[in-house]
Amino acid sequence: MACLPPIMLAVLCLYMQLLCVALLPARHLASPERIAVVQYDPAYPHLEVLENRVLAETVSGLSEDERAALWREHGLQLTFEWVNEDSGFTYHELDVRQPGIAGQLLATLQGHESQRSLIDVVERLEADPRVNWAAPDALLMEWSEADLGKEVAAVNPAVAAMFIDERYQNMKGGLPAWEAVAEEKRQAPMPLFEYYRLCDPAGNSVDWAEPLKTSDIFLAGNAKLFGNGEAASHAEYGNAGSPGLAPVTVCVADTGVFVNHPDLAGRLHGDALDANYRNYRRIGPDKRPGPAVELRNRDDERTTGLPREAIQGRPASHGTSVAGIITRCTADYEDGNPGIRILPASVKSASTFRMVGYKVKSPISAFIKLVNALSENYPVTGDSSSRGPAGQGELRVVSVSASVPKALFSEAEWKVVANVVGKASGSIWEDISVNDRLYVFAAGNEAQGVTNKPGEEDYVLSVSACMPADPGEPWISPASSEGSNLEAHCVSAPGYGLITSRIYPHPNLSYLPGDEFRSSAYRTVPQVDFPWDRRTNTFSATSGATPQVSALAALLYAQDPTRSWEDVKQRIVDSTAGRRLSADYGESMGLIDYALALDWGRTRGSTTVELNRSAAVMD
Repeated sequence: MACLPPIMLAVLCLYMQLLCVALLPARHLASPERIAVVQYDPAYPHLEVLENRVLAETVSGLSEDERAALWREHGLQLTFEWVNEDSGFTYHELDVRQPGIAGQLLATLQGHESQRSLIDVVERLEADPRVNWAAPDALLMEWSEADLGKEVAAVNPAVAAMFIDERYQNMKGGLPAWEAVAEEKRQAPMPLFEYYRLCDPAGNSVDWAEPLKTSDIFLAGNAKLFGNGEAASHAEYGNAGSPGLAPVTVCVADTGVFVNHPDLAGRLHGDALDANYRNYRRIGPDKRPGPAVELRNRDDERTTGLPREAIQGRPASHGTSVAGIITRCTADYEDGNPGIRILPASVKSASTFRMVGYKVKSPISAFIKLVNALSENYPVTGDSSSRGPAGQGELRVVSVSASVPKALFSEAEWKVVANVVGKASGSIWEDISVNDRLYVFAAGNEAQGVTNKPGEEDYVLSVSACMPADPGEPWISPASSEGSNLEAHCVSAPGYGLITSRIYPHPNLSYLPGDEFRSSAYRTVPQVDFPWDRRTNTFSATSGATPQVSALAALLYAQDPTRSWEDVKQRIVDSTAGRRLSADYGESMGLIDYALALDWGRTRGSTTVELNRSAAVMD
């Protein structure tokens, strides 16, 4: 073949590069959760990253067009970005474009590597004056013995565990200091949710990094981790051909949800609800305030569904944290499906119980109003539609991380309280008698052998919390003397150190007191130099276990929208497979198992799968 003139060769190369962009493989448009996990660098054998995914921070002052030009120059595709309002810096999650067939051929002809190295891309970005820093989007699969603080970044950019003292506070000195604590006072460090969510309920052996795996004391309680089977379930879903799922909405009945949170982008139902002891308020998407709107007054209609101030120690971030867990537990199934949506609902009551000088906040009347709002505005019609923006799915699950504890009352007082709570239980029964949906309640954290009301009713599902390194042990907090309530009909989910979303200072929330944005009881995940330090936190107790169960219920409805709440509940109960959670004060059923409950492709026939595909297409 004769040599081409230089100008023709240049034109041909330009054409091939353009063709390369056009032929980019579709898998790079998938969500981060669907991307393979690979080793980043042989020099760091314990660092695993999302393939072709990078995080970067650009300098302030770049326009949107300038940032777009920057990504084009480096062959990157923007998948997510978040602006730090304080510094003006913009954080980005990016996909590293790999060459298509034509690009690989061109690289071979030129004698170059056909695949772009993530390490090289990160190094080039860090050398670019328009970028403050760049790093691989990492899934840290090891624990660090470093103290929490600024030095964390030098050791490990995202710590995945904490060594803690008898009050669950961070322990200076790391592993050696922890080993020196007397055995009866030594609290086992616990993995965070992003780690043990990859484990199944039977437990996964973990090859910990040095020096952890050389510590007999450490391994005695941490040789295995136990999770809820999410990763196994999603793998089976893929093996079954990723069948279509119907859209489903989950109502998060809590303190309200920060609707402008970047973690929740695209996952929110267009409506929002507020309920108090007098009435309820509902708004549609036309009233939802954007991130530039400053709201100074909680009575403003546009604050409907947004976080309200703390009540009885429950921070304003509580509902956002619950919504974040539901989002994380269902995100893997978003690709090609309408998805699981969140309906934000803020429940607040100004009424109280006053008994023998004892005063307890009571959300019961407010909750009854909320159930009425759901029944009136979100009927289950059986056609996978909703009274809200098209395609949001019917409201099939109500997740409630609040209930009324018997432990706060004497026996005489409890008789009165139980009658009042019975009204709330009755309103639930009236709703589900007409509209098929499952109510999921947190069992409570009073370390008692009776679940909080109305979670004891057999037509709701109540959730206890267990520890991920010992799923037979209930969640407990020595710092507050709290522990998961247990009762025979409760199912369990991990309840310690769940990584999830939190609220952070924002004009939308100017009506909230400043201390709602930071709380020592809800510590920020120590990813010091990453954007997550302003919008994620660790979350524990039955409030953290409940949304994991709610998310599973939503997936079961999405898998087959013709299911009844009895069927969904029973499948979740059966997934505990005889596992138990016990303490000296009671016993619950053990860990749920996403894989066993959803049972992709093992016992389900093609008829059900075809039904789900049709439902998804219809919406």
